[in-house]
Amino acid sequence: MRLINVNGLETESGLKIEELSGDKIRSYAILSHTWGKEEVTLQEMDQTYKMRRKVIGRMHGLNHAWVDTCCIDKTSSAELSEAINSMYQWYLKARVCYVFLADVTSMDDFANSQWFTRGWTLQELIAPKEMIFYNKYWEKLGTKQTLWKEIEARTGIPASALERKQNLERISIAQKMSWAANRCTSKPEDRAYSLLGLFDINMPLLYGEGEKAFIRLQEELMKAYGDPSILVWASKYENHGGLLATSPDAFEGSRNIEMVPIPHTIRERPWTVDNKGVHLNIPLLPVGHAGLVLGILCGIGQFGGDTIGIFLQDESYHGWVFHRAWSDRYKEIENGAYFRANFPTKEVCVPQPRLAATGTPTSRDNTATEIFDIDYLTFIWMSSWEAWERRMSRPGPQPLDRSNMKRFLQALDIGDILSARELLDKEPSIMMCSDSNGRALLSCTAGNGNVRIVWMILVRLMRYGIGVNDKCDQGRTPLSYAAAGGHIEVIWLLCNWNGIDLYAPDKQGLTPWSHAVREGRKEVIEFLLAQPQCDRYMVDASGRTLLSHAVECGRGEVLELLLQRTSESYLRLKDHQGLSALDWGDLWCFRNSTICE
Repeated sequence: MRLINVNGLETESGLKIEELSGDKIRSYAILSHTWGKEEVTLQEMDQTYKMRRKVIGRMHGLNHAWVDTCCIDKTSSAELSEAINSMYQWYLKARVCYVFLADVTSMDDFANSQWFTRGWTLQELIAPKEMIFYNKYWEKLGTKQTLWKEIEARTGIPASALERKQNLERISIAQKMSWAANRCTSKPEDRAYSLLGLFDINMPLLYGEGEKAFIRLQEELMKAYGDPSILVWASKYENHGGLLATSPDAFEGSRNIEMVPIPHTIRERPWTVDNKGVHLNIPLLPVGHAGLVLGILCGIGQFGGDTIGIFLQDESYHGWVFHRAWSDRYKEIENGAYFRANFPTKEVCVPQPRLAATGTPTSRDNTATEIFDIDYLTFIWMSSWEAWERRMSRPGPQPLDRSNMKRFLQALDIGDILSARELLDKEPSIMMCSDSNGRALLSCTAGNGNVRIVWMILVRLMRYGIGVNDKCDQGRTPLSYAAAGGHIEVIWLLCNWNGIDLYAPDKQGLTPWSHAVREGRKEVIEFLLAQPQCDRYMVDASGRTLLSHAVECGRGEVLELLLQRTSESYLRLKDHQGLSALDWGDLWCFRNSTICE
């Protein structure tokens, strides 16, 4: 560490640079300022006394001072990297920090100083224990302790952080990032590098990488901390679909995000970052068309209260690769504990797009996907006592008004969502009703394919604590009817809803996927094969493989797909009748040849 020996300030010997290390580094003063036109470099230090008006360490009886402009050899990339990674500690260990505000004459100008807009001065403000502010004439304005109200109002940094009364590690990443919003640096990479000390992160400097530096910083933060607030940002300019922002400016609205000590949350589960993106376990709440979900970031909240959700989208319906949707917002969620208990935690991957040559990520189509009536989720919130009361008063098998059931089915046929909702609110017991084929309301709606009405019913069933796997007279479930009808959006919604049995066989032993194969729903089988651990669904309760159903029903496209994506062993696997897919193929050929004759 280079320090200026100020003992020669008033003598002919002048100021001298000394290089000290370890125990030889004694108490020193440190300067914080914005660079001007007359800055002194290390090479000029022996030839000029311009620092005479700036270095006033002797006022505190100190022999040494540190100034970034002349104590770092910026011609050496190695020394510059070491200095940037160490700078926060240098300010932290300084006996006193002098802040020189070159554009301030009085306290009337204090909040408007350029010093508050620079990226590097953020850590210089927080790290020192003792800090004295001076105007352009080197007249004292006050200290960090006496000016905390003005500083807090200007920067948004709470007094507890300014005065080091609060452990910075207990402050959420999002909140600390908000302090860096709307600050500028001469080089774009320094937006990230100037935050290394604040987050206690070390990483190599790669000038020329542009905004990639800030993404690298966030990746390092995800490796070092389990704080999901790093994902709580909003920016209308960042529609690249990744989880990580490209600038601290995206965290401007995250000033009130606090960490909440909630057990069994995403903070306790590992997440990893690799070349495919960010992998994490997160509770997912389906909320809209085209695979739109709300990812619940547990353990954080506004003012330490409600938890936060971010919008993710599984456009391919594969169920594990998502993109950030609606990156200009996030959603407050009341009673996050209830949602964690009622929605499955899934392992998902969110790719982080590479930056283009311009230094910005490739943009995606950020057209707003239609969202369901998410405000209705407020009705789901319930205390344990309210839940008990609702269970006791939930709709039962009492006589039903069949006219309402008929009206609902008519609304379902024409897609009249408003009428369907009105009927569900007016007569919730309609959900326990069956049509002439013995199908429950959810099965009727799933077979129809109206995903929004399916969602409305699922929300209400959850509210009343009613199961979602009710079977019809044939033993078929809502998922079975959706799969047979080829309704991918409904299938995706049901597969991502808590409590849905993805295997549930009917009275003949056929699973939802068996019905999909028999109906020739190639897109449904493509969806199934894209799911993790799809092998468990290749054989139904009758012992028959999906291949055998495809062969029996002559579903060539489905058969070809299954042969490409599954093991050949399924061809010879025998069912409970002792028949394999090859045997069913022989029967199919015999049957068709007989018909032709």
